Amino acid sequence: MKENNDEGSVGELISQLQQFDNPKGYRMEYETVKEKLATVVAQLIQKGDAALSQLHELLEYEESWSCAFALEALKGIKSEKSIPFLIEFIKENENGDSFESCDEALWALEAIGKPAVEPLIVELKKEFANDNFFGYLVEALTDIKDDKVYPFMVEITEDYLKNPEKYEDWFEIDAFTYGFARQGKKEALPLLKMVLATDLSKEEKREVESTIEALEDPEGYDKKIEAAAEILQREFGNEQEKPGSTAIDENKSVKVNCDFCGKGMECPPDMMKTAKKHMCHECFHKRAEEGGDENVPLEDVHVDIPTYEMIPEVASNMTDTLVNEVFPDIWAEKKDELKELSKKELAYEMFGAGAYNAISQMMQMRHNMRDLKDDGKRKARTDRIR
Repeated sequence: MKENNDEGSVGELISQLQQFDNPKGYRMEYETVKEKLATVVAQLIQKGDAALSQLHELLEYEESWSCAFALEALKGIKSEKSIPFLIEFIKENENGDSFESCDEALWALEAIGKPAVEPLIVELKKEFANDNFFGYLVEALTDIKDDKVYPFMVEITEDYLKNPEKYEDWFEIDAFTYGFARQGKKEALPLLKMVLATDLSKEEKREVESTIEALEDPEGYDKKIEAAAEILQREFGNEQEKPGSTAIDENKSVKVNCDFCGKGMECPPDMMKTAKKHMCHECFHKRAEEGGDENVPLEDVHVDIPTYEMIPEVASNMTDTLVNEVFPDIWAEKKDELKELSKKELAYEMFGAGAYNAISQMMQMRHNMRDLKDDGKRKARTDRIR
């Protein structure tokens, strides 16, 4: 990147980048701010190395809009000089309230590419020696195709197999080995199957199995993930802000009537081909309680469920799953320890276990969705309200 030493101009651009770092700006949605700052970010990228020092300084204010778009600019500049700042940003924020901003730092490291490999390996070895696992650094490294990455992963995985006690309680083997799928190294399959045979949790086994599947049949695995992503996008991607609105794109949906009460509703075009009947959410709740329609099974019915009802319903289903599947495992593993706790301590412990598993599931879903996005594409952040 050719340097432009017009520092005064850089300073002006940095000031423009900070224009939404205020209460009013933090009430704006990401896409709105991105559109307004697009020209500023593009000009900073053109400044190249001349803009780096001031952009690096903005990384200290991780909750600001200017930090988010400084990372965007660094991703475009692709300078090796940014590597230590990006690594430090991830270390400072991965386990904090601004962990989502680590996505941009990760993408910036990926954009820099091969020059980032050696610094990432050095940093990960140092942190692993101190029993620290930084998933964003692992992902940044394993997303870069380089001859040094695969041997490093094999080295760590083999050491994990030989010395499991060394990695107990802090190392995320499932997250680490998923990098083999990103590297596309089928020769890792025997090693992964050895990992699968170790004493893993149910969640870890599922993720390692997923990595094996992704390596053995990458096309089939991608299709399965894409299908799941389409369902999520259809159900949640076009949700409206007002209560009572549905998760349907009004520009593409088809106006229909509920076949059970006649109420007006909407249906996605693809469901028009497969649904035998249409049902509004009021009729759905009534029919579900009664066991379904005697002529048409409920699974053949398109149901128009508002977003504000869909979210608690999904949460309820997740809770049921946690109670039915997670609690027995926790009880079997720690029943002697749990019996010694007071009622308050027991409630605290079980609530924490449930919250952990719920958050883990949501983060894994988010992770799988991220893998489907185009390289460097920034997801919309709508929760930056202060």
